[in-house]
Amino acid sequence: MKPAIFLGILFLASFVCAENPLKIPEDFSNFIAELEKHWDKRQGDFVVEKETLKNMPVITASKPGYLSFVSKEKIRVPVEMRCFVRLRTFASKSAHASFHIGKKDISDPGLTLTLSLTDNPQYPERVNCSVRNSGKLLHDNNELAKNMDWVPVFSNGFTYILKAYPKILPGWPVDYRRQIENDMSQLPDHNSKWIEIRILLRENSVWFWVDDRLVAYKKDADYSYTLGAFPTYELIKSRPEQVLKILVDTSFTDQDNLKKLCNENKIPLEYNNKLIAKISDKENCYVAGVFQKYSCELQSDRPHIVLVNPSNMGNLGTILRTAVGFGIYDIAIILPGADIYNPKTVRSSMGALFKLNIGQFQSFSEYQQQFAEHEVFTFMLNGENTLTLQDCPKAKLYSLVFGNEATGLDDSFLEVGTSIFIPQSPDVDSLNLTIAVGIGAYVFTNRN
Repeated sequence: MKPAIFLGILFLASFVCAENPLKIPEDFSNFIAELEKHWDKRQGDFVVEKETLKNMPVITASKPGYLSFVSKEKIRVPVEMRCFVRLRTFASKSAHASFHIGKKDISDPGLTLTLSLTDNPQYPERVNCSVRNSGKLLHDNNELAKNMDWVPVFSNGFTYILKAYPKILPGWPVDYRRQIENDMSQLPDHNSKWIEIRILLRENSVWFWVDDRLVAYKKDADYSYTLGAFPTYELIKSRPEQVLKILVDTSFTDQDNLKKLCNENKIPLEYNNKLIAKISDKENCYVAGVFQKYSCELQSDRPHIVLVNPSNMGNLGTILRTAVGFGIYDIAIILPGADIYNPKTVRSSMGALFKLNIGQFQSFSEYQQQFAEHEVFTFMLNGENTLTLQDCPKAKLYSLVFGNEATGLDDSFLEVGTSIFIPQSPDVDSLNLTIAVGIGAYVFTNRN
């Protein structure tokens, strides 16, 4: 393991470096000297033994209590840290290990990955994995939901079941029971199981894996994904210069055409079933594109659609697709708003995102100052002008402004430009935002 801004705490656990830049000497006294050169033991006692499976020295907490190490050296990001941990319950019914990175000082918990295990016959062979930031959950979903019309479900951890069938249930057929017992007996229990920890820290993101399973991540990364063949093809055709890599499942049926398109645009192609399954939440995803996020400038001589604080990524993607369908290629997002590069937004747009210029603004006034020549039309339930095909306003340049899915535009927008009302039956409170945008775009593009 490369020295880093890193603190490890073990409680009745063993620890082994998976990637150590130092040549490990056979003499443990020399190894301990090298360990002390790079790491400061803050608490507890340990013993060093040789692990035959990994052929590396193993650091084990020698008695009940905490064992902690703090790196003496700081390194610049990006950095990837790996190690193996074994949670043992010989002397106690529970064991845990914590890893702290990105610490501001010794008292700051930083970003923390914690693994804990209790030897409980009711729930055997379960490792609870969780991630926190400064002592709080990495993602406060309830706090994030305050600015949305839905509650996000970002992961802060998961339960890692070491054996699929940790105990035999009554009523199983004898042959099936024997097969399960035989299969499970070949897997190590928690006292013998080495769990691989992987932490990737970049300037704008952090990722935590346990045995190659993604526990949680938080990022303001400079890349995103297309999930599915159609949006990936659109990405390659519309923004080939932004494509970093194309991932393909070996069972994908249109491999020849995809290879040809990638070769023409000098784009790397990689077969990786496992990675596609990991990044996609759908079973029928066979192609994914990894692309660099990019910024655009809106064209000042074309009509715009302006979305004020859109919160639903699925709706946002559908709106982007609708805009392209009606020939409007410039979209302004007034922040805060849903992530335009989130894979869900990209997938909902069916790749239309890559045909658009999308600008993000901190306020509507910022947008309006930059595009003062555009005539503004705000779509509101209490709009003063009813929209019809016959009476649609004519304008050389125009901006169609729509509000949030849950709240729409507030009354201050009645003072901005011309307010528009889309007539509807009294049996519904309002139209879905995507429908309203579609109607407005259709009427205005046909009239103008």
